[in-house]
Amino acid sequence: MNIKNWFKKWKLYDSSKYDIIPKYIKYNFRLSPTQIKQVEELYSKYGNMDYIFYYTGIGIGFKVKIWKTNEYIDLTDYDTW
Repeated sequence: MNIKNWFKKWKLYDSSKYDIIPKYIKYNFRLSPTQIKQVEELYSKYGNMDYIFYYTGIGIGFKVKIWKTNEYIDLTDYDTW
């Protein structure tokens, strides 16, 4: 068996269609360790909440909306920019 025949048995295909995160999403948001601690404290105190990421002009801001009180709490960590 020569090397040319060995390479012919493999097929190349586009595996990007099986990606979990699509290519058109530009940003992958991650919370800093301080934000994770703050979110855990708020969750234990108030319960369910929504995460909101917004663009500030310099970086990405982060705030949560508490379902029970219907208030927004800004948890943007400026040290991570």
